[in-house]
Amino acid sequence: MPYDPPMPAAADLDAWAARLVKDGVAGPHRSHSHHNNMGKLRRTLEGDPTCTFGVKDLHLMSYDEALLVVADVCGWKMEEPTDYVDPLRTLGGAVEAGRACRDLATAGGEVIVATGHPDTLIPFVGGISELLEAAGMTIRRDCDGTSVNAGFRARTIEYEKGVAVLADDWGAIHTHSPEGMLTLLAAGPPPDLVVADHGWAGAAMEAGIFTVATLDTNDPALALAKAKGAPCILIPLDDGRPPLMYEPVLEAFRAGFDGA
Repeated sequence: MPYDPPMPAAADLDAWAARLVKDGVAGPHRSHSHHNNMGKLRRTLEGDPTCTFGVKDLHLMSYDEALLVVADVCGWKMEEPTDYVDPLRTLGGAVEAGRACRDLATAGGEVIVATGHPDTLIPFVGGISELLEAAGMTIRRDCDGTSVNAGFRARTIEYEKGVAVLADDWGAIHTHSPEGMLTLLAAGPPPDLVVADHGWAGAAMEAGIFTVATLDTNDPALALAKAKGAPCILIPLDDGRPPLMYEPVLEAFRAGFDGA
């Protein structure tokens, strides 16, 4: 029978969850209003390319259906006006992702790690990249310096700590564009794993590649892609907090990766 290790100790989960709520990574949302979240959901279903993240045919889902999908992924408290991320969903997703990535790492293979939130998430996804590389996976660093048509200024693919980002003349940028991932996928065979967010994740999920993705409450496309059947594990969180505040999420991922 397959080995199904237990979750981390309850005391660890409680401590991590308390830190996530205290720091605003989970719990009542600090970065996006209810109005912003609902507006992004409508724009996603209407096909706004800044919201769809490269995921197709989302217009086929009704607003009410989509709302329930996102609420379930994030743990929204539908009866409350403040949008919410359940910290246990955040931690549970991270532990599950760690387990899945450990299983993939035992077979070697290749992984693309990327983020559209370089200002906040590089230490978190970079930490995952280091774990995977140490376990024997090859971190793809294709197309370094390649130009990408993803904005009004010239963008290039660059790497920070093994993490692909889009950059302009001033450095790494925040982006929702799927074009960076589409460029990487066109450059070689599909990777065994993608760890990403925003359009980097959406394009990989649309291509049927197993993806570990973080998503914020106003990033509904990734939750809807999962509902469509994309192979993935989602980690809901506020992606706009200071970088050190994601340490409990990385600890939960590491606990799953190490067999907790």
